[in-house]
Amino acid sequence: MGADGILSKVRQFILSNVELFYLGDVVWRGIVEDNSFCPEGNFFVYVRSRGIYSNFFHIGGGRTHWGFFIEKERTESEIGKLQPTNITIPPEELAKLPEDARKLIESTPLENIVCRFSYDIDPLPKIYNGRVILIGDAAHAKSSTRARGMTSGWEDGLYLAKHLANSANIPEALENFQTKRLPIVLVGVVDGACLPSLSGNHGGFAPTRIMQMI
Repeated sequence: MGADGILSKVRQFILSNVELFYLGDVVWRGIVEDNSFCPEGNFFVYVRSRGIYSNFFHIGGGRTHWGFFIEKERTESEIGKLQPTNITIPPEELAKLPEDARKLIESTPLENIVCRFSYDIDPLPKIYNGRVILIGDAAHAKSSTRARGMTSGWEDGLYLAKHLANSANIPEALENFQTKRLPIVLVGVVDGACLPSLSGNHGGFAPTRIMQMI
């Protein structure tokens, strides 16, 4: 089973030459203690009208997960890399958020923050071959603006377990899993690629690519 992320090594046993598509963003994600800003059951989004994008959602245990996105051209040395050279959130960009949201991000311990370029991959025509199967970002990496990557991976695991338990054999289970999941994850990948960007680097400004997906 390939659950090894967007740079999956297992994926080559199903499809070769799968390329990453840069979505034009650097994203910082963090988890922070929070008992007031984002109550349980809430998902807050600050859209790109000011050149930034940010989301916040409650994950239980008095903690909030947040994402902060800015548009960035990669330098020549950064092309193909997962992380920018400078991983510090630009204070002038963070200042575009409302004060309460900005302060929550600023209160996050550095060890709880990760910084990455935002990539996806084109939808795969298949996610298994023989007894090898892909789940999560290895199978359907998408823009993290919707905060659906991790939950999609969990859903893959749950559905795969269900089909393995209810099918006559493993080949039947994998075929049933693929038949059910591929249309669902396609929607998520296309939805993320369609999100607008002011810079014009985002997948939403590549209509030919979107049409090829669907």
